[in-house]
Amino acid sequence: GVDLNNPSWRQLTPEQRHALIAHHRLMDELKRQFYAAYAAQESSKVQADIYEVSMIAAELSSRMRKAGNLNAFHLLEEQLKAESALTAKTQAEDRAIQEQERLFQVIGFAKPTEDVQLTTETTVNTKSASETRGRLESLLAQATITKEEPAMDFIERQSKVRQALSRHAARLKQHEQYQTRILPMRQQMLDEAVLQYNGMIIGIFDLLKEAEHLLLSRQKSIHALSDLMLSESALSLELALFNTHLDQIGQRP
Repeated sequence: GVDLNNPSWRQLTPEQRHALIAHHRLMDELKRQFYAAYAAQESSKVQADIYEVSMIAAELSSRMRKAGNLNAFHLLEEQLKAESALTAKTQAEDRAIQEQERLFQVIGFAKPTEDVQLTTETTVNTKSASETRGRLESLLAQATITKEEPAMDFIERQSKVRQALSRHAARLKQHEQYQTRILPMRQQMLDEAVLQYNGMIIGIFDLLKEAEHLLLSRQKSIHALSDLMLSESALSLELALFNTHLDQIGQRP
């Protein structure tokens, strides 16, 4: 990595340092596309479940309409929801394929003959990101503008670091919110809905609606996880770029 205090970094030639930074940029691009493809793939699976729930509701509505227990308005309402869910499912499947193909392009190989399933950790280890964040904050506090360097270059570099730090903090908070509060509460609401349905307090459509709400929350949590991982990759890249900038202007922390 780019560590100005590491003796190995000081022994590198300018060409080698340039190649190392290029490697950091390539790895960041690869991570970004991987997490985009992963999020699209998982979102497609959730959207398929949402479509299944909508189809069940539409089928039940049709049977109730034939039995005279449901008016035409509510039948059409459920059928339109099913059609919208089908459209969203088709779009999600296409988005997953598009993002996967972009990933293949970044990696540089043709699509394998078997189906590809992208997987990642469901829990995030924030220790590494926390250390990177700490190093960036320390560099920001120590770095100063010198007469020899263009002030705007330094200001732009610092601004991008602050943006990356703020973005990561916001996405970490959002991810934790889904994992510790939103998803558990949505699951509790579905469990309560099941109990109320069994006790004939609510109808089947209310139960299906709660199931759909839980699936939508899971879909949003997938994108929150992907955004967090992207921001962690961005932190590492910004650390490398900022270290390189400080080295170029003769500042060593």
